[in-house]
Amino acid sequence: MTESQKIFTYCCAFVLVFLVFVCVWEWYGYASFRKQNPGLNKPIRSYSIPRINPKDIRPAKEVKTVVIIPTEPVVEKQKKEQHIVRVAATHANEKPSETNQEDVEVVQKNIKVSLPKEVNLPVPFTSQAPEKIWTQPWQDACEEATILMLDAYYKKYNVSPLFAKDEMQKMVDWEEEKGWGLSISAKQLQELFFDYSGGTHGLQIVENPTLLQLKQFLANGHPILAPVHGKSLHNPYFTDGGPDYHTVILRGYTGTDFITNEPGTWRGEGFSYSQDIIMNALHDWNEGDVINGTPVVLVLE
Repeated sequence: MTESQKIFTYCCAFVLVFLVFVCVWEWYGYASFRKQNPGLNKPIRSYSIPRINPKDIRPAKEVKTVVIIPTEPVVEKQKKEQHIVRVAATHANEKPSETNQEDVEVVQKNIKVSLPKEVNLPVPFTSQAPEKIWTQPWQDACEEATILMLDAYYKKYNVSPLFAKDEMQKMVDWEEEKGWGLSISAKQLQELFFDYSGGTHGLQIVENPTLLQLKQFLANGHPILAPVHGKSLHNPYFTDGGPDYHTVILRGYTGTDFITNEPGTWRGEGFSYSQDIIMNALHDWNEGDVINGTPVVLVLE
């Protein structure tokens, strides 16, 4: 036997021994695994799928669609809720018909319950005469003062006397360029505020507002610019009973009063008027016939 044949024989023998060793090792491992997991020794059942006899097939029963109709009380409740929503959108001072009188009472009761008992918004104050000099234009600068207070509230800045004087003078100059007089109507107040605020805020005019509406505006965080008949306010600090035409800021309310920023006196920050006085004093400029002017207020759109 040659040397190469010997090497080949040794290699084959080595491979054969190695394969036998591997087989023995695998068998030993498998036997140990089955011993540790006896449940695997159970035979696996085989399930055959039964054949279906066509004669045993039965036609499917017809399924009826059932429409569930709400009972009468539910329908009536839904109608009533929808009707209450419509009534709530109307003015509470409008005379309701006989069919919705009960709904209006429910709406008013709900509004009263939902409103806080007291509101006092932090509206910055300035007198219409910041330096306490009551000559023109400051004698009739209540409109400019209330515009400035509203703008300061929404833009969150403070108002010093010097700043107030300069800003109100700018408004007076702008009004003179427009050819307006010393007193301006609610519509002109709306235009003045839009221009002065730079178009960032706009006011809506609400005619014939109710007490509930005014309280709701304030409860929602919106001060109110109120044109009024000044003499109807009966303010003890006014000279000669006060002006015929005037404007104030309604900033809050209590159980019986409105809390205002009254620009007609340097004591006007947080000045209280009774709710009845304010409601009766609300009047637009009306070309100077203030006492017959339409009750209006201006609030944020």
